[in-house]
Amino acid sequence: MNNCTNLIGAMFGMAPDETDDTDESPVLKSFDLRGAVEYIENCSNIIIMSGAGMSTSAGIPDFRTPGTGLYSRLEKYNLPDPHAIFTLDFFRENPKPFFLLAKELYPNNFKPTAAHHFIQLLNEKGKLLRVFTQNIDSLERVVGIPPEKIVEAHGTFFTNHCLDCQKEYSLDYVKEIIFNDEIPHCDECSGIIKPDIVFFGENLPKRYGECVSTDFPQCDFLIIMGTSLQVAPFNTLISRVNKKCPRLLINMEPAGNTAVAWEPLTNVLKFDSEKNYRDVFHKSSCDDGVVEMTKLLGWQNDFEKLLGKKTVSQSSKTLLPNNPIATPTIRSSVTTNNSKSTKAQTTVTGASSVSNCMAMANSKTQCFTCDKEKITYPCKGCLKEFCLTHLTEHQQILNDELNHITNEYNEFKQRIDEQKQNRQNPQKDLLLKQIDQWERNSIEIIQQKAEECRKIAMGHLPTFFSNIEKKFNNLNEQIKQIHSENECNEINLNYLRSQFIEIKQELNNPLKVSIKEDPPSFINEISIILSK
Repeated sequence: MNNCTNLIGAMFGMAPDETDDTDESPVLKSFDLRGAVEYIENCSNIIIMSGAGMSTSAGIPDFRTPGTGLYSRLEKYNLPDPHAIFTLDFFRENPKPFFLLAKELYPNNFKPTAAHHFIQLLNEKGKLLRVFTQNIDSLERVVGIPPEKIVEAHGTFFTNHCLDCQKEYSLDYVKEIIFNDEIPHCDECSGIIKPDIVFFGENLPKRYGECVSTDFPQCDFLIIMGTSLQVAPFNTLISRVNKKCPRLLINMEPAGNTAVAWEPLTNVLKFDSEKNYRDVFHKSSCDDGVVEMTKLLGWQNDFEKLLGKKTVSQSSKTLLPNNPIATPTIRSSVTTNNSKSTKAQTTVTGASSVSNCMAMANSKTQCFTCDKEKITYPCKGCLKEFCLTHLTEHQQILNDELNHITNEYNEFKQRIDEQKQNRQNPQKDLLLKQIDQWERNSIEIIQQKAEECRKIAMGHLPTFFSNIEKKFNNLNEQIKQIHSENECNEINLNYLRSQFIEIKQELNNPLKVSIKEDPPSFINEISIILSK
């Protein structure tokens, strides 16, 4: 029944009814920050989900801000697409743009925010089970949270591997080379060394899937901070906790509260629903939200001590212990069939944040020009897919055509300017006076005719809207019948869709007004004969 509801809802642009969890009793005393804090006091398995908004106050630049965004700094490389630097094909061909970008994002370039220190405090209080982050800034490590408590969904700079032989290299080794403006190469096979950041077309880290499976069933409170919950599969994690687990969203805008036809209803945060029994939305920055939480929890002194301390781990060596728990799993760039959950994690859509852009999958398809299977990029105009080389050629052709059009425009503009200067002549005033006189003579006749037509049209409208209402009510009865009989199939949906489109078209065009000339014409006509 829900599938039918979702399909019809998607077709008509209506959100499906939330039919699940109707019998659940409230698990929070109040659906605000105070109610959430009272519940947290008795929790010991809290999971944090964090996005780019948690690192904004650290001064980490975004990608797209003109002039200051990281993409703007890469314009001199003439990238065919801003995402190209995060594809393996382009990285192997020209890794320099990525490593230039990496210098801007490297750990220890930025200081942890108050929100990062709050997660550290949760860990010290014995309440943190795990933090799942979309960010690649590694500020969770910098603040001193144990690596085994962190899941970096979109990868990390702290481990690096040769693309060819998979030999592992430390952060310090690779960082020294990069900051000398050199490309790091493997000392065994001379392959390029790449930080373990998830590129387009790569799977999310294996540890991500493993921790999701083990952690979320035992989570007793979920805190979501600084994410729009628009990037899959990360956004689906909110549905992995049990139905009794409260969920708190701290963000500047509501997120995760809109159902779509292809997602289970349990994915939806229901803080704005009458059926809400466990969800809280606190509108604020991440830093302001956690400061208020520490006050309500009575942790203010402990929190201020953490904020007053020098960052615990200033050296990358202290952030990479040799114990096997803290060492991320070595990943191959080749997709493996580990599990069903792993397959579901391979596709992520891009967003403005650093982490979201890193994780979007871009599978190999056939290049329109060379017919070879490669990672391709779509042309937004013709919608054809091109490999990196031929996309550049395609764009050059388009640029040449644009230059040609620009030259023609400039020539034509010059002609217009010349004609504007020479258009003053003695006949101008006489011509305009004749037109003005004709307008005055005709306007009264036109107004009388228009008033007659208005009366006819207004008399027709009540009948028109009555017919529309009958058709709409009939369509509503048919939808109800499909619901009651649970007979949702393609034939029914196509029929409903066609009926709905027909009603909309009729409503958008209530009258078919035509203007015809009755001989003899009721006004005198004039015309301007232009020389060709």
